[in-house]
Amino acid sequence: MRNARSASRGTGSHAAVGLLRSLWKRYEHHCTQTDSCPCTLLEEDILLQIKKQQTLKKITLSFPDYTPSDSILPSLQPLLMALQDERYTHVEELNIRKLSLEQKDMVDLIYVCRSASYDNKGLNVS
Repeated sequence: MRNARSASRGTGSHAAVGLLRSLWKRYEHHCTQTDSCPCTLLEEDILLQIKKQQTLKKITLSFPDYTPSDSILPSLQPLLMALQDERYTHVEELNIRKLSLEQKDMVDLIYVCRSASYDNKGLNVS
């Protein structure tokens, strides 16, 4: 019985790792497609959760080094597209910081949150 539990736990952790790797690759792909810069904080969070072999439940999208004169601008769209493409529904908290959002971003954000089966405990836009 103990081996069966360990095996199922291992399978779940491998699934979490695969899902996070796919999410990051898809996010980078959409960043390239939309000519936007990837969020290094998001990459660090994903890599940490991969190391822990756990799903990412709190997503922080922040661009502290961004200036309006940068040639590649940050965007919320690549993250939303990646979450939809990978059907990633483990997000419980989404924090968006230092990113100006357009009306389309807000509409898409609401659509993604309502269309997926998210158990959102918080959405923070600042």
